[in-house]
Amino acid sequence: MPRWRIALLSGLLSAVSLPGAPVELHVATTGDNGNAGTVALPLLTLAAARDRLRQTPHPEGATVWVHGGRYRLTETLTLGKEDSGAAGAPVVYRAAAGESVALDGGTALAPERLQPVRDAGLLARLKPLARGKVWVAELSAQERLVFRKPAKAYGLGPQLSFSGKMLRLARWPNRGYGHVGTRHDVGTVYAHGRTKGDPPKSSLEDPIGPEFSPREAFSELAATEFARTKSAWTQGYLSYDWYKTTDRIARIDGQRLKLQSYYRYDMSKSYEKIPRRFRILNLLCELDEPGEWYFDHTDSRLYLWPPAKLTPSTGISVWKLETLVALKDASHVTFRGFSLESAVRRAVEIDGGRDDLLAGCAVRTCGQGVQIKGGEHHGVVGCDFVDIGRYQLVLEGGTASPTEITPARHYAENNHFRQERHDGDRAVRIRGVGNVFRHNLVHDFPGEAIVYSGNDHLMELNEIYRVKIEEGDGGATYCGAQMWSYGNVLRYNFYHHLLCIPQAHPVGGLYLDDLDAGEKVYGNVFYKGGHRAVLVNGGAANHVENNLFLAGHIGIYCTSAYADKTRRMAADYASGKLRRGDKMDHLWRTEQVVGVKGWDRPLWAEKYPLFHKVMSSDPYSPIECRFVGNLFHGNVQEFSFRTGWGKTDTCHPKEIPYVITKDNAAVDLGIFMDPAALDFQVKAGVKLAHGIQAIPFAKIGLYLDEYRTAMPDKRTYRSAVRARFANRAAFDEKAVYDPATINALMYPEP
Repeated sequence: MPRWRIALLSGLLSAVSLPGAPVELHVATTGDNGNAGTVALPLLTLAAARDRLRQTPHPEGATVWVHGGRYRLTETLTLGKEDSGAAGAPVVYRAAAGESVALDGGTALAPERLQPVRDAGLLARLKPLARGKVWVAELSAQERLVFRKPAKAYGLGPQLSFSGKMLRLARWPNRGYGHVGTRHDVGTVYAHGRTKGDPPKSSLEDPIGPEFSPREAFSELAATEFARTKSAWTQGYLSYDWYKTTDRIARIDGQRLKLQSYYRYDMSKSYEKIPRRFRILNLLCELDEPGEWYFDHTDSRLYLWPPAKLTPSTGISVWKLETLVALKDASHVTFRGFSLESAVRRAVEIDGGRDDLLAGCAVRTCGQGVQIKGGEHHGVVGCDFVDIGRYQLVLEGGTASPTEITPARHYAENNHFRQERHDGDRAVRIRGVGNVFRHNLVHDFPGEAIVYSGNDHLMELNEIYRVKIEEGDGGATYCGAQMWSYGNVLRYNFYHHLLCIPQAHPVGGLYLDDLDAGEKVYGNVFYKGGHRAVLVNGGAANHVENNLFLAGHIGIYCTSAYADKTRRMAADYASGKLRRGDKMDHLWRTEQVVGVKGWDRPLWAEKYPLFHKVMSSDPYSPIECRFVGNLFHGNVQEFSFRTGWGKTDTCHPKEIPYVITKDNAAVDLGIFMDPAALDFQVKAGVKLAHGIQAIPFAKIGLYLDEYRTAMPDKRTYRSAVRARFANRAAFDEKAVYDPATINALMYPEP
C-alpha cells in the first residue's frame, strides 16, 4: 500500500474516537483537505470537515475543532438533514480554546494594491479637503462582478470592512441628515392597498418621483459627478418620521434632486412641524472623511479614505458571499466561538430541523445577522452583534391558523446587540408563536429594538436603551395592527433613555399600535421612557400591571380616538371601496389567521377567552384593558386617555367605565439601592403599597456563563449614560428642532 494511503488511513482511524466517545476532527488554515483531520494533520476547510463526517459514523456526536485564523468562504457552508447530530450527541463546530477564528464572506483586498490618488483628473473630482487623503485601487474584471450584485439588506451593493470594522459608503452629510428646503414637485404618489391600479412605471430617463432642493448645500461637484455615473440614492424621511426609505436619484441639476420612482406619501402633506430629512449616498465628491469608501462603476476603481494607517497586515474585506452558514433541516448542530463577518445578505440562516444552537459568537459587518425561520427550539446564546444592516436577529417560527396554535420555542438569551456606526435600522424581529427573548442588551439603534408579531412570545429581563435615535413614532418595542395578538408577555425589562427628537413625532417605550390587543405588560422599569412609556393605541385586553415609571413624560397612555374611524373603514373594505388586506383592514386580516369568526371557535376562544369576549363585543375600542398596581415617580403625567383629537378630548383612564385603573401609587426614590447608577433594586425590608411586587432588577440584562466570559459593567455604563443625557428630558414640548444642531443632538460624540 502506498505510504500516503497508510498515513491517511491511520489519520482517519485516529480521527474516529473510541466506541462511546464523540468523533473529533481538526481544521486549520495550514491544513489540507486530503489530510486525516487530526491535530497533526488538520483539514483546510469546514466544508471538508462536514463531508468527512458524512463518511464517518458518529452516534455519540462529533466536534470539529477549528483553529485560529481567518477562513474566507467562497460558498455558503450548507448543512442538511444528513449533517445532524442527535439529542445528547450534537455535532459541534467550535473555535479551538483560546484561538480567534473568523469566518469571512468577503474577498480580501491587499493593502499594497491601494495607492494615493495623484492623477489630476481624479483629484479634481474630490473635495479639496479629501485630496491627498483618498486611496484608489484598480479592480480586475472578476472583482468588479462583486460590486454588480445587489445587496438586499442595503439595496446599494456590497460593503467594505477594514480590520473587522464596517466602513461607510460616501455620503452627504457625514453625520445625520440634511433637510428638504424647497419642494418643487411632489411627484407621483402611489400606496399599495390604498391606491387603485398597478404601481406606475418609471426609469432614469422618465422619472416620476418628487423633486426638491436642500436647505444645506451639498457638493457643487455632485451634478457633474452624477451625470457621469447616474448612480446615487437618497435615504431618509421624506414624508413621515417613521417612514425611512432609500430612493434612486434620476437627476441632479445644481442643488435640485429628482427621484426616479413614485413615493408612498405626498411630501407636501406630511404633518410634522420639522423639515424633512434625507442624506445622499454614493457620490465620489462626498467621500470626505476617514472610514468612507466608493466604487466607481464607470472606471472600475475602488476609492477609500482609510480610517487608520495602511500596513501590510491591514485586513480589507469586500463583502461578497450572500450567506456564510445555512442549516436546512439540520438538527442538533452547534456553532460556537466564531466571528462571522462580511456576508452580503446574512451571517447564519436556520430553516427547519430542531435544537440547533449558535453560541458565544461575534456576528458583525453583515447585511443581516442571524435568521431562524422554521423548525423548533433553535437558539442564539451569548453572542455579540454589531454593525449589521437590517435586523441583527430574526426569530420566526411556530404556527397560528384556524386549526393550530403551535409554538416554535426558539430562543435568544444573553446576547448583546448594538450599532457602533450610525447606519443600520432595527435590532430584532420576532414572528410566529411561542418564541423567547431574554437577558439581552440592546442599544444605540436608529430604529426599534424589537418588532414583534404573533402569539405567546416571552420577552423578559432585557435591557434596552438609546434606540429610536433618529426615528419618530413607534417605540423601543413595537407591535402593531394585530387584533389577534394574544398571549404575549413582556416582563421585567429595563427601558431607559428613549429620547424624543424635538418637534418630531414622539417615540415611546412599549408601543402597542393600531388596535394591537391582548398583551401582558408586567414588572418593567421605564426611566426616561420617551413621550409615552407604554402606549395602547386603541387595542383591547392589554394589561399593564406592576410596572415602574420614572422621569418620563406620560407613563401610560391609552386612546379610543380611532374607534369610529376604524368602523367606517371596515365598511369601506367590505364594500370594495378600499382594497382588502391593507394594514387597517383589521377584521379581514384577523380572519386570515384565525378563520372566519375564529374567535368564536374552541381553539382560539378557549385558549384566549378575552379574545372571544372582545371580538364578540366591541373589537374597535380598548375594552378589557387593565392599568393596575403601577408605581410612578418624576413623570410629567402618570396617565392619559384620549377620546378624540381635540385639545380637551383627554382624561384620566379611571373616568372611562370599560377600563380598569386601580391600586397605582407614587413612590420615593429612596426605596431603591442606587438611583444615580440606575440601580432600581428595592432595598431589603421595603414593602410596596397595594401588594405590588418588587421587580427582580438585579437579574435584568447580561450575565456571565460558559458562552459569555466578558460583558460591559452595568454600573459603569448605566452611570455614564445617565450623566451623558442628564440635561435632556425624555420629551420636551418646548424644545425646538434646529437643523443646524440636530445631528449633534441625535448623535453626540462619545
